[in-house]
Amino acid sequence: MSLLIKIARILFIHKILYVLYKKLDHDHSVFLINTLKSFKKKSSYCKIYSESIILNKNSGLNIFITFDVDTVKCYELLKIDFVKEYYMPFNFNLLTNWVYKYSFNDIDNIFPKYEFGSHSSDHDIFLAYHNVDEITGKIKMSQDKLGFKPKGFRSPALSFSKRLVDVLDTLGFEYNSSIMSYNTRQRIPLFSPYKYEGLKLWEFPILIMDTKYWVDWKMSESEALDDTFNLLERFENSGEAVTFCFHPCYFETNFRYYDTLFNYIVNQKGMTPLYLSSYIDNKV
Repeated sequence: MSLLIKIARILFIHKILYVLYKKLDHDHSVFLINTLKSFKKKSSYCKIYSESIILNKNSGLNIFITFDVDTVKCYELLKIDFVKEYYMPFNFNLLTNWVYKYSFNDIDNIFPKYEFGSHSSDHDIFLAYHNVDEITGKIKMSQDKLGFKPKGFRSPALSFSKRLVDVLDTLGFEYNSSIMSYNTRQRIPLFSPYKYEGLKLWEFPILIMDTKYWVDWKMSESEALDDTFNLLERFENSGEAVTFCFHPCYFETNFRYYDTLFNYIVNQKGMTPLYLSSYIDNKV
């Protein structure tokens, strides 16, 4: 009987969490959709496309490769500069109070080579749904401990809300990168960076996220490469920009995917890898 009670309790808790998640996800989606409708009407910065995209054949494609440093393994790989062979402008997002012990001294030697942003203080997946003071406190804690002023932010688990956007703008961030492009659930056909209306903050939607390949969809490296190349070929002459969200901890276990992709981008005419902030510098 005690086992049945335990199972019932677990199922009840899961039900509560599911209902809460759906409520938060609904609020998230409504905010995004209403915001994007406003952008479409009023803002020249926002590029919104239908599923039948008409591409500008006279332009190339800007590429932003970002890494979220979420685990001890990710941090150890960063410290040894695991992507040094590619000579590309990579972007890294750091946690300051999490499972690894962050110190600026650990990245001091590679700091000039890459762009570093904040991934908040800890990996709180509900960050964006806290009140303004709590969101501000966690992000300010990260800013203070990083040892430099971060230009960009990536929310843990892509937690996202209007409150988060407003806090980031108030704290002086130049850009956020915390929403997914072509999300089948939210149906938001957006992939190019845009500036929030009335704010200084930019958003860099994520087109490709490696955890979708390795964790959610359980793809092989070949399948993931096919999917990635299909997307890149679709957008390669758009004159726009796409953002990748990767994690260093998968670099060793799925090396062929990253190695093939990075070499392809470097050698592909018309594809330009950039720091995220350099894109903004060219737009303002």
